[in-house]
Amino acid sequence: SGPRAVAVVGEPGAPETEELVRTVLRSAPLGTVLSRGDGEDSGGVPLLEQRVRVGGRATAYVCEGFVCKLPVTTPEELRAQLTI
Repeated sequence: SGPRAVAVVGEPGAPETEELVRTVLRSAPLGTVLSRGDGEDSGGVPLLEQRVRVGGRATAYVCEGFVCKLPVTTPEELRAQLTI
């Protein structure tokens, strides 16, 4: 497996966005890259390009190498993807 990266997109400062970020910080393996954005503008960060909020909710994308898993919107789903 390649390097792991997680993109979190959601409204900055919103509780659901911050909870996904905290989940990554607590549960992701050492060396995981975290990028965060609003889901509208990638800010030139490749990991955030074409990453959108699912159903208007804060959403996380867990990627290894150049392959991303299905997007998730809850801390529980995110934690499960990070521990696989």
